[in-house]
Amino acid sequence: MKRHLRALAARFARAGALALAALAAGAALGGAAATPIAVVLPVPAATIYPGDQISEEMLTEKQFYVQAGKPHSFVEDPAPVIGKVARRTLVAGKPIPNNAFSEPNLLTRGVATEALFVAGGLTISALVVPLQHGSLGAVVQARNVDSGQVISGIVQADGTLLVGGR
Repeated sequence: MKRHLRALAARFARAGALALAALAAGAALGGAAATPIAVVLPVPAATIYPGDQISEEMLTEKQFYVQAGKPHSFVEDPAPVIGKVARRTLVAGKPIPNNAFSEPNLLTRGVATEALFVAGGLTISALVVPLQHGSLGAVVQARNVDSGQVISGIVQADGTLLVGGR
């Protein structure tokens, strides 16, 4: 039992020495570069919930301190966020993570829409039911209502599905 405790104490002592060495090396190498700088980031003025479309009125700016020279994963400019949909809850006054929003869905799973095949002067349309949600430019699978066949197409700005052609 005593031998086990001595081995455990020795292991913790080695780990502590390594941690101290790493801290000392970090302070010697990056002490000057680790100074915090002030940045102004867009933040929600009030809590934004998943599925809410983000508008300019929903955002405000707030000053934060970040480590100089280190990248951060927060939105720095409000322009790319406006018009997008929140993927998760965005808390008021907190920075907005880069992955917390997405393009709004133009196609809703299970809601019938039109699929178009366009080649030259020929246009063929069919009623389809999307099998997944889709935003502009996304490739989405849909089931043809008449034949039951599953097709793939690209979501267009008007909410239709473009299948092949063009």
